[in-house]
Amino acid sequence: VVCTGVFGLIAWQGWLYTVEMDQTNRRLSQIDVPVAPFWAYVSACLLLNLLIQVFHVVRHATRAITVSPQSDETLDAGAGAGML
Repeated sequence: VVCTGVFGLIAWQGWLYTVEMDQTNRRLSQIDVPVAPFWAYVSACLLLNLLIQVFHVVRHATRAITVSPQSDETLDAGAGAGML
């Protein structure tokens, strides 16, 4: 959960940096290409990864709350099965 929160902060700051680069029209010095599209792609990947992490945290937390340690599901699945 802490890792997901830290990653969320990184994704948020990446998006703010993208907006700043777009507003100031920053460009690469040698080939005169705008920097903002690259950072927009990086920020979109960070946000996608964050959504996947949140999904996994919620899924595993829900499973931990609803499945008892002695249920047939955990005995059949084995220790740690389905965990990334």
